Formats: sequence, C-alpha cells, structure tokens
Amino acid sequence: MHVNQLRALLCCAILVFPLGVSAAPEASATLHALVEQAWLRSPSLRGAIARQEEVDAARALSGSWVAGQPILELSQRTGRSGGQDGARESEVTMSASFWTPAQRSARQGLAQHSAAELQSELVKVRLDIAGEVRARLWDAAAAQALREEKEGQLHNIEKLADEVKRRVAAGDLARLDALLAEQEVQGARVAVEQAGADTSASLAKLRILTGPAGALPLEPEPLASASATGDPRVLAARATQSLAQATLRLAQASRRAPPTLALSLREERDPLLAAPDRSVGLRLQLPLGSAGRNRPVEAQAQTQLAVAGAAALQSEQLALAELDLARTRIEHARTALAAAGARVSATREHEQLIEKAFRLGERGLADMLRSHALAHEARLARRQQEIALGRAHAEFNQASGVLP
Repeated sequence: MHVNQLRALLCCAILVFPLGVSAAPEASATLHALVEQAWLRSPSLRGAIARQEEVDAARALSGSWVAGQPILELSQRTGRSGGQDGARESEVTMSASFWTPAQRSARQGLAQHSAAELQSELVKVRLDIAGEVRARLWDAAAAQALREEKEGQLHNIEKLADEVKRRVAAGDLARLDALLAEQEVQGARVAVEQAGADTSASLAKLRILTGPAGALPLEPEPLASASATGDPRVLAARATQSLAQATLRLAQASRRAPPTLALSLREERDPLLAAPDRSVGLRLQLPLGSAGRNRPVEAQAQTQLAVAGAAALQSEQLALAELDLARTRIEHARTALAAAGARVSATREHEQLIEKAFRLGERGLADMLRSHALAHEARLARRQQEIALGRAHAEFNQASGVLP
C-alpha cells in the first residue's frame, strides 16, 4: 500500500466519519465492512501515512551514489601583498563523497526491508483491529441474546399471570397465587431492563470502535486447513528480523567512510606570460577504515538482530499455541451446545406436563413457576452456548490470522 493509497483511505475516512457528525446506521453490515470502518477511524492510519512517506523517501535516497551534499570550494591567491606585481591564482573545486557499491547495495537492501516491514506491520495492525472488532461484536451478540431470552421469559410469565388472574376471579385459585404471579412478572421486567441496559452499553462500545453497525454480522466458519504460518503477526516478526539483518549488513559495509572525489579548475595569471595558465585536477580520497571504528554500531545491530530473532521464534510458538487452544475451544463449545440442546428438549417436555397438570388442578402455581424457570434457564444456556461457539469460531479465525 503506497502513500497515495493511504492518503485516499484517509480522505475516505474524513468524508465518511467527519468530526462531530454520525453517519446514518445501515440495515446490515459485513464483518469486513466493520473492520474497514474501524481501520479508517483508527489513529494507526494517520501514522501509517507518515511512515509510508518516510519509507518512500528513504528508498528514493538509497538509489543515489552520492553519500552527502557536494561541496563547492573557491580560493584565490596573489603574488605579493596587495597584488602589486599582477600575479594571481584562482581555483574552483567541487567535491563529493560517494558510496561504494557494497555500501549502496546495503542501503538499498535496508530501504527495501524497511518497506516490507512497514507493510507487514500494517497488516498486523489490521488483524489486531479485527480482533478487537470481533470481541466487541460477540460481546454485543451475547448481550442481545440475553435480552431476547429475558423478553421471552417476561412474555411467558405475563401469559401465566393473566391465566392466574382469571382463575382467581373464577375462584379456582387463591389471591395469594395472584400476588405470587405478579411478583414474578415484576422481577422479569427488572431483568429485561437490566439486560437492555447491558445491550445498549455493548452496542455503544462497538459503535465507538466501528461507527454505526446496524445488524450484527456473523463470523464465517473457520477453514479446516487453517495454520499459523501465514499469521500476520508471525510475518511481521519475520519482517522485523529481516530488517535487523539488513541493518547489520549496512553497519558491516560502513566500517570505512565513503571515498571522496574532487574536481578542480585552476587558473594562473602572470604578467610575464601572454596568456593565463589553466589546469584541471582530480583528487580521490580513500579513508582507511578499521574494525574498531564501527564496532559500537555493529554491536547494536547484532543486539537488535538477536532480539528480533527471539521475538520471531516466540511469535511462531505463540501463534501455534493459540491456534491449538482455539481449536480445542471449538470442540468443547460444540459438545456443550449439543448437551444444552438435549437439556432444552427435556425441560420443554417437563414444562408441558407440569402446565397440563396445573390446568387440571393437580399441580400448584409454585410448581408451574419452577418449571418455567427451569425451561428459561435451559433456553438461556443453549443461547449462551450458541454464542460461545460463534465466539470460538471468531477466536479460531483470529488465531489463524484470517482478516475479514
């Protein structure tokens, strides 16, 4: 991604998310769109533009043979004090330092590895943002699922309370049962309001990250052949290691300063000569380098390379461990979801039998409320396991380095 592309993205971000203005929420959004919105709103995008300009400037400069700014030197001499005899000597010298082929190649390699390291770092940052979006998405999905279950429970309790009121009015149940049913209704309403507040908070956290999200998208099923070798975090660590190696090569190639080449034009005027004497001079300076001259820089580069190598190895090991852990979580979530589904089936049948017995007068209201509570708890547990499985899929994709 070049600087022009990054600037275009920044312009899009400013147009889509102007300061102090909110875009209208969409009916639905894909996970890719939410991650893209979060990336456009991220301060990392602004920093990426500045870093890209630095890398482009360093790459352009690395192709030059000139090691520093050329120096123009002017000098003039006269024969005697005040120049009374008319003799005069003028000289113009242009000098510049030039990189050796090895130094120039090392500088170009460093610039190329710097560009590659920046690109891999940008992909890593996007994956980190995707992970944050995934986490907040599933937090919001869990809160919404809890709210929906609480609303469903409230609806069931209100229906039961209406039936109890009719039977109390008909004399089939005592006033005490009506009060008990009303307590359950009010408790269910409190639970719905609490769940609604938690949902609003989760959605607000998501909107802070991505902007208006609309309907929450689902995480795609993970690939069976996913591996950690292409994880952007591993690739970024390897790119940093390659950059450290390029830095060391440049330090080793810079043990001696670059040579200096000077071109001079001299003119001598003498009243005894009919015409001025002009000459051209060429001077080459070759510094005599030593191993000790650049030893601190090489030692620092060696240290950076050692740290980068250790970090790359650790990154690969962590990526493999996270991938194995995510795969295990998916297996446990699937098993737990199957058990939760079987529990819902059992509690549904139990609830139907208790409800039939309650209508026939064979069971009391307490048994009916207990049956409703068990059925609600089972349905809620199943929804939570569905969310847990979806979250496990998201964590597996994140551990695999999958960018939405």
